[in-house]
Order: sequence, then C-alpha cells, then structure tokens
Amino acid sequence: MNVFTYFRRINSYCVVLLLPFLLTSCEMGALGNTAAGAVADQRGEGAANAFRQDQRRTIGQGTGLGAGLGAGLGALIGSRRGNAGQGALIGLAAGAMLGNMYGRHVAAKKALATLNDVNLDACIAAAAAQNQGVRNRSAALRRELAGLRAQVARARAANDRASLAAARTRLQGMQQEANASISEVGGEINEQRKVSQKLASSPLAGQYSKRLNSGISNMSGARSEMEGTRTQIASLLTSF
Repeated sequence: MNVFTYFRRINSYCVVLLLPFLLTSCEMGALGNTAAGAVADQRGEGAANAFRQDQRRTIGQGTGLGAGLGAGLGALIGSRRGNAGQGALIGLAAGAMLGNMYGRHVAAKKALATLNDVNLDACIAAAAAQNQGVRNRSAALRRELAGLRAQVARARAANDRASLAAARTRLQGMQQEANASISEVGGEINEQRKVSQKLASSPLAGQYSKRLNSGISNMSGARSEMEGTRTQIASLLTSF
C-alpha cells in the first residue's frame, strides 16, 4: 500500500482533526505572551493589543499560505490518481500544519525583537529617572545645606550648643543620604554599561547605543553633582 492510498482511506478524519487545529492555530506562544505583557507595562494596553494582532496575523498568514500551497500541490498529485479532491484535502491539512509552524517561527522572532526593544526602552527610561532623581535630591540637599549654614552661624553667635548639636546631627544624616545616592547611581551606571557592551554586537546597536550612552553620561554628571554636594556637607561638618 503506497502512502497516498493510505491517506485516501483516512481522509474522512482529516476535517475533524484539522478543525481544532485551525481554531487554535493563531494563538500566540509563550514568548509572544511574555512580549505582550512587557509591551503593556511599558507602552500601554493599546500597543499590546496591536502587538497581539500582529502576532496572530503573522501566524495566520503562515497557516493560510501553507494550507493554500498544500491544497494546490495535493490536488495536483491527486489528479494524477483520479482524485484531486482527496489530494487537496490531504495537502491542505499537511500544508496548514507546516505553514503554521513557519508562521510561529516568524512570530517568535518578531516577539523576541519586540521584547528586546521594550527592555531597552525600559533601560533608557530607568537611566533618565535615575539621573533626574539624583539631581533633584542633590538640589534639595544644597537648599537645606544653605539653611543649615545660616543656622550654624546664628547658633555660634548665640553660643547655642543645642542648636549646633542638632545641625551637626542633621549634617551627618545628609552625608549618609548623599553617600547612598552616589552608590545607587553608580550601580545603575555599571548595569547600563554592561547593557551597552552587550548591545555593541547587536542589530539594535545603531538604534539604541547613542541613547544608552547619553543616559550613562547624564547619570555620571548627576553623580558628580551629588559628589560636589557631599563635599560641601563634609566641609561644614569639619568646621565643628
């Protein structure tokens, strides 16, 4: 018994077997779902829905193309044996499954690219937030430091030891805050540099390297600014 004869005998089951497959053939895989969640978190549900539609469309196109080609080829082979209809049905089933596999492969590549894209956007956003946060804290500490200088001057003039002690305690706390900010931004700079190094050999390098390096440079500037603030705090502390 040849292969075609065997499939011809079981062709009555083809539609039954193919129906649930076709109904679920355009569902996204695990990578697509992960990427959709990341898109929703970073860009909103509207962008995530557009991504999901593209994933389903990509898989559906692969499935449809495979089914069409398979049906055509099956009909051609079947016509040589006097049964083009059965050949088309067999070819449709096989082509749809192979096309679906290819569509999922393309969709997975798209999902991975999108996931990388979203993660890099998040990385750049984190750098911007870190930069702004450190600069804001530095500015706040400098404003408070100006008030403490005036407080210390008045306390010294009035020989107010309690006020001087309170100012000294606060200055020590401010120094700790500055140290923590410097350490925090330093850690973020190191992480961003690792990402930048990995990105250098990636196809996304042209799109993201400049933005990443700009963020690293801005954070380095923010760290220098906070180090300057810490120096001013230490200067006032050493006067006690």
